[in-house]
Amino acid sequence: MPPLRYGYTGLAPYSTDIPPCPKCGHTHTATTYRTVGDCDHENIGTLVGDFPNERLCRRCTNCGYGWDEKTLDT
Repeated sequence: MPPLRYGYTGLAPYSTDIPPCPKCGHTHTATTYRTVGDCDHENIGTLVGDFPNERLCRRCTNCGYGWDEKTLDT
């Protein structure tokens, strides 16, 4: 993985309004919009919030798995 920096584009593309969890397939996810530099470090060791650019933080309400995606206009 390249070094993290502003403008990094290594995020998954926007999937859908209600994406299925890539880990368990559950279709209920929570989505939080994160601005540039806004990080979520409550879960150290996960990828959620490790990208400093604008993104959507997704979290499965069933298993708790989290992932980041690009916004629609990225």
